[in-house]
Amino acid sequence: MGAILAGGMPAGIYTTNSPDQVRYVTDHCDAAVSFADTPAQVQKFLEVKDQLPKLKVVVQMLGKVEAKPNGSGPRVISWDDFLAAADEVPEAKLDER
Repeated sequence: MGAILAGGMPAGIYTTNSPDQVRYVTDHCDAAVSFADTPAQVQKFLEVKDQLPKLKVVVQMLGKVEAKPNGSGPRVISWDDFLAAADEVPEAKLDER
Protein backbone atom coordinates (compact mmCIF):
# COMPACT_ATOMS: atom_id res chain seq x y z
CA MET A 1 0.00 0.00 0.00
CA GLY A 2 2.84 2.38 0.83
CA ALA A 3 4.37 1.95 -2.63
CA ILE A 4 1.07 2.80 -4.27
CA LEU A 5 0.55 5.89 -2.09
CA ALA A 6 4.08 7.03 -2.98
CA GLY A 7 3.30 6.78 -6.67
CA GLY A 8 4.95 3.39 -7.14
CA MET A 9 3.71 0.12 -8.52
CA PRO A 10 4.24 -3.15 -6.67
CA ALA A 11 5.76 -5.97 -8.72
CA GLY A 12 6.53 -9.32 -7.14
CA ILE A 13 9.96 -10.90 -7.23
CA TYR A 14 10.23 -14.25 -5.51
CA THR A 15 13.16 -15.62 -3.53
CA THR A 16 13.32 -18.46 -6.05
CA ASN A 17 13.82 -16.10 -9.01
CA SER A 18 17.20 -16.19 -10.72
CA PRO A 19 19.21 -12.98 -11.27
CA ASP A 20 17.99 -12.92 -14.89
CA GLN A 21 14.36 -13.19 -13.75
CA VAL A 22 14.99 -10.40 -11.23
CA ARG A 23 16.40 -8.29 -14.07
CA TYR A 24 13.39 -9.02 -16.29
CA VAL A 25 10.79 -7.98 -13.70
CA THR A 26 12.77 -4.95 -12.50
CA ASP A 27 13.44 -3.73 -16.03
CA HIS A 28 9.91 -4.23 -17.32
CA CYS A 29 8.30 -2.32 -14.47
CA ASP A 30 10.86 0.52 -14.75
CA ALA A 31 11.70 0.21 -11.05
CA ALA A 32 13.82 2.95 -9.50
CA VAL A 33 13.60 1.35 -6.04
CA SER A 34 13.43 -2.34 -5.19
CA PHE A 35 13.18 -4.21 -1.90
CA ALA A 36 14.98 -7.42 -0.97
CA ASP A 37 14.82 -9.27 2.31
CA THR A 38 18.35 -10.69 2.66
CA PRO A 39 21.89 -10.11 1.38
CA ALA A 40 21.49 -13.16 -0.90
CA GLN A 41 18.50 -11.54 -2.59
CA VAL A 42 20.30 -8.18 -2.87
CA GLN A 43 23.13 -9.97 -4.65
CA LYS A 44 20.75 -10.99 -7.43
CA PHE A 45 20.12 -7.32 -8.24
CA LEU A 46 23.82 -6.54 -8.13
CA GLU A 47 24.66 -9.38 -10.51
CA VAL A 48 22.55 -7.72 -13.20
CA LYS A 49 22.99 -4.07 -12.16
CA ASP A 50 24.59 -3.07 -15.46
CA GLN A 51 21.36 -4.07 -17.21
CA LEU A 52 19.16 -2.00 -14.87
CA PRO A 53 19.99 1.66 -15.57
CA LYS A 54 16.77 2.96 -13.97
CA LEU A 55 17.33 1.15 -10.66
CA LYS A 56 18.74 3.65 -8.15
CA VAL A 57 18.30 1.96 -4.75
CA VAL A 58 17.88 -1.54 -3.37
CA VAL A 59 16.49 -1.58 0.18
CA GLN A 60 17.62 -4.58 2.22
CA MET A 61 14.94 -5.32 4.79
CA LEU A 62 16.69 -7.86 7.04
CA GLY A 63 20.18 -8.13 8.45
CA LYS A 64 23.24 -5.96 8.10
CA VAL A 65 23.88 -4.43 4.68
CA GLU A 66 27.04 -6.05 3.37
CA ALA A 67 26.80 -5.20 -0.32
CA LYS A 68 29.14 -2.47 -1.47
CA PRO A 69 28.58 -2.08 -5.22
CA ASN A 70 31.58 -0.84 -7.17
CA GLY A 71 31.15 1.75 -9.88
CA SER A 72 27.74 2.32 -11.36
CA GLY A 73 24.59 0.67 -10.18
CA PRO A 74 22.10 1.01 -7.37
CA ARG A 75 22.93 2.00 -3.82
CA VAL A 76 22.09 -0.62 -1.21
CA ILE A 77 20.58 0.74 2.00
CA SER A 78 19.05 -0.81 5.09
CA TRP A 79 15.36 -0.75 5.96
CA ASP A 80 16.14 1.58 8.88
CA ASP A 81 17.96 4.01 6.57
CA PHE A 82 15.03 3.87 4.17
CA LEU A 83 12.60 4.77 6.96
CA ALA A 84 14.88 7.55 8.21
CA ALA A 85 14.87 9.12 4.75
CA ALA A 86 11.15 9.80 5.22
CA ASP A 87 12.06 12.41 7.82
CA GLU A 88 13.66 14.48 5.04
CA VAL A 89 10.41 14.83 3.08
CA PRO A 90 8.14 17.68 4.19
CA GLU A 91 4.52 16.75 4.95
CA ALA A 92 3.37 19.32 2.38
CA LYS A 93 5.21 17.39 -0.34
CA LEU A 94 3.41 14.20 0.68
CA ASP A 95 0.06 16.00 0.71
CA GLU A 96 0.62 17.04 -2.93
CA ARG A 97 0.43 13.40 -3.93
